[in-house]
Amino acid sequence: MIPIYYAIWICNLVICWVLLRAAVRLQSPHMFFWIGILLLFILPSVADPFISIFKGSEFSIWFQENIETLVWAQIITFISLLFFYLLHEAFPIASHVEIKFQETKRVELIFPIILIALTLVPIIQLIQSFGPLFFLNFGFTDRREGLTYLGQFLLSYNVVCATGFAYWAYSQNRKSIAYLSIGYYLIVFAFLGGSRQPIVAVFLPFLANYIFTTRRKFLKLGVLILSVQIVLTLLAALLVLRNQSSIDARLDLFFNPIEFFNAINDRPSDTAIRFAFYYYIETFSKAAEFGDFSYLLRTLLFWLPSPVDIFNIKPDDFEYAMFQHYVPMHEGTMHPTYFGSIFADAGYFFPAWIPLTHLFHFLSARYLNRQKSHLFYVLIWTVLGLSGIMMARGSLYAPVVMTFFAFIYFGFAKYVSNIK
Repeated sequence: MIPIYYAIWICNLVICWVLLRAAVRLQSPHMFFWIGILLLFILPSVADPFISIFKGSEFSIWFQENIETLVWAQIITFISLLFFYLLHEAFPIASHVEIKFQETKRVELIFPIILIALTLVPIIQLIQSFGPLFFLNFGFTDRREGLTYLGQFLLSYNVVCATGFAYWAYSQNRKSIAYLSIGYYLIVFAFLGGSRQPIVAVFLPFLANYIFTTRRKFLKLGVLILSVQIVLTLLAALLVLRNQSSIDARLDLFFNPIEFFNAINDRPSDTAIRFAFYYYIETFSKAAEFGDFSYLLRTLLFWLPSPVDIFNIKPDDFEYAMFQHYVPMHEGTMHPTYFGSIFADAGYFFPAWIPLTHLFHFLSARYLNRQKSHLFYVLIWTVLGLSGIMMARGSLYAPVVMTFFAFIYFGFAKYVSNIK
């Protein structure tokens, strides 16, 4: 079985690299989807047949290696990638064209500033709940439970939509504004915790520019992919800091290098999410919540906010069900790679997800290439880059909602900024 495993693994590596090269040539933000697939599943899985025990964390299920399960995982991946390739050939993502950008108007600059300023709303909510010095003893659980739905929205999707502002300012030689914008995101993360996604998004266009502005772009891309462990270590460090109970605890840990290193080393790698995918294959028939397309239906109903769903049309968040199955007796959300999510949701009918994912990439690229404003182009490009990473990790609903909100917001901003 091991020769079969590696034969399929090589096919998956080749197809994914072909799709990634096509995205890079077009300077498409969706290249980060394929980079994520490579880094989070295909490359780490090369040594999986020689791992005896799979364990995602100290709380998750531990199970023994089963080569048949690993082969099935590679087959599911192969079928998915083959479908993506055929769809790319039949319905190619819109080509990148040299866009003659219009000069950014002052009124356009107001909109990313408003997005950032709206952070004051959740801060006011936290002050009302925990006092003016709330950040001194403020953990991730406090952030999640101490904010209203509006506050959480403004501190997540709303903040993400402005992440490209730093790169735009840098590209316009307004470096002081760029550094202030980057500093803002670092401060928000340090004091308010939350997801690492906005920080990742801030640096995506800088990374892409580094790759695009050279004749040896694929060499740089290859070096980047091979050096991913450094990036994953940095992201793990951010997560360790986020999970501390207070700002004092974060600072104490940060200035204690040995303890900080041990805490990072004890935490499972971000690539360990693929183990949940394997576990779902082995136990699919035992999970009552799996295979009923509830995640697909929830994603199709992305336009319907849960607070106004009075008839309970939208299914519950499937990510909680996946987490419960893999980490029993605990509560949270699970992202078991793109392939793990679509398999858990649809079983062996998982190919139903592929055309919908391609359609999302296709339509969002069409919208992106219609932009004439350099500012809005960069802002939208950055949001789409982050959505690709989120999807590669197995989060399928959130990036669609995030992109939908971004399109509405920037559509409104473009309309207002064009009023003379």
